[in-house]
Amino acid sequence: MRDSCGRADLHVHTTYSDGLLSPAALVEKAAGIGLGAVAITDHDAVGGLPEALARGREVGIEVVPGVEVSAGIEGQEIHVLGYWIDPANAELNGWLNRFQAVRVDRVASILERLESLGIRIDYDYVIALGGPGAVGRPHIAKALVEYGYVGTEAEAFETLIGDGCPGYMPRERVSPAEAIEIIQRAGGIAGWAHPAIERHDEWLESLVSLGLQALEVIHPDHNREDVERYRSLAERFGLVATGGSDFHGNDKEGAQTLGRYTVDCGVVHRMRELTSSPRGSR
Repeated sequence: MRDSCGRADLHVHTTYSDGLLSPAALVEKAAGIGLGAVAITDHDAVGGLPEALARGREVGIEVVPGVEVSAGIEGQEIHVLGYWIDPANAELNGWLNRFQAVRVDRVASILERLESLGIRIDYDYVIALGGPGAVGRPHIAKALVEYGYVGTEAEAFETLIGDGCPGYMPRERVSPAEAIEIIQRAGGIAGWAHPAIERHDEWLESLVSLGLQALEVIHPDHNREDVERYRSLAERFGLVATGGSDFHGNDKEGAQTLGRYTVDCGVVHRMRELTSSPRGSR
């Protein structure tokens, strides 16, 4: 097996969560800019993976089947990335379907709260914005912009639907232990996404004891000091150091440009070797 195939972007989103590109279009874009591998990591959704894997075989890029799961720890949100999962795993799909329903219920609750503030957004329109995958606050933010209530999606989060804002509603979250277990039972390995956002490095040892095998070192929200710190922590705990652009397709000021934040493809192969059920697009 090759040690390297070039560069890999291991954190991207499609229309199956809050991205703007279809799985096939995203894979084509990744191949077109010369990436050797890309991981599709939609929020709480794996429905786009078959399309992405098929297109990857056609255009000659390795597609890592993944997912990004929202969990909760000490009252705060933490995101767990799953790599090399089996998208057909029945247990994983049943588990994610349950949380898709939770997401839909949360959207309805947020829209009711916004309506009490005099802000009326059509529920069916927001659901339609969610497309075939996971609907969530980013779609509400988009609707708020399109309805003219705010100027940008960022403003929607900052003033209306972000944590602590008048339209905010919490949602059910699983524990990191459950997220890690379900990813591993689906044949994958689990990693902590963008840890600098949470700023709770003291969680890492506990997460490793639960089975965490990877740590996202490269990310748009990580500065140089963050990268060095998390690279050192990955080495200390024997974790795979991953990285990616967290690309959604909107490229705010170029901060999340596909392929700008990458790791060597050797990371992809190392992770695949750690899985219980190796899979891929080649």
